[in-house]
Amino acid sequence: MIHKILIIEDEQELATILQRFLTKKKFHVQTAQSLREGFQKLNVEPFDALILDNNLPDGKGVEHISDIKKIHTNIIVVAMSALQMREVALRAGADYFVEKPISLQGIEAVLVEKTTTPNQTIQAVSRHKAKKSPAIQGESHDFTNKPSE
Repeated sequence: MIHKILIIEDEQELATILQRFLTKKKFHVQTAQSLREGFQKLNVEPFDALILDNNLPDGKGVEHISDIKKIHTNIIVVAMSALQMREVALRAGADYFVEKPISLQGIEAVLVEKTTTPNQTIQAVSRHKAKKSPAIQGESHDFTNKPSE
């Protein structure tokens, strides 16, 4: 069961929206705005899940997924990007890929309900519309689980 989540996202508004949403769902959530800050937090305490943006100020999140999974073998990695990087992220070891703009209900389906099975795509519609943030929209988005090997 997932209790502790780390969000590595440099868009402060999106990180705050995700943190508030997941906190209301009774998760313990921490945020980091860079890979360096995120790695420091990962090394201090264990997390059950990591929501990882790709384009960060100090590097590409997708390039570090395999190293994260080697050290933190039980962590669930949800990769996020505005770019269509699904296959790259999943090959790198992400458990799920979320294309921006994201759906909060899709994130909830992955982390709370755990309704996904290999190769299943979750279509989720967000009821939360953020007028200021282009990273969250009220339309349907794919949340694709890593293909089974």
